[in-house]
Amino acid sequence: MNKCVEEAKKQFLRGNYRSAIRWYTRALNKDTVCFEALMGRGQAYHECGKYMDAVEDFSRVIAINPKEAEAWRNRSLAYYNLNMEKEAIRDFSEAMRLLGA
Repeated sequence: MNKCVEEAKKQFLRGNYRSAIRWYTRALNKDTVCFEALMGRGQAYHECGKYMDAVEDFSRVIAINPKEAEAWRNRSLAYYNLNMEKEAIRDFSEAMRLLGA
């Protein structure tokens, strides 16, 4: 696993979300489509209240793997926090469809 991603995960688990964002960004500077870094950074952005940044990262994950239910769910939560209810419902519905619910 990428050392930057490993450190980012440690920072995230400690609640150091801004530090996690920096580490995930370093990983993405080396590999712009690193799935783990995009998901993690999106989650860290969400924890920091940077919902549009979270939407962007989750959207990139979905572009890479449209069957990734967690990315759809996470993006729905970010949309919800942006008061974008229509988009939130659409994404949550897609996540549930992918999970077979």
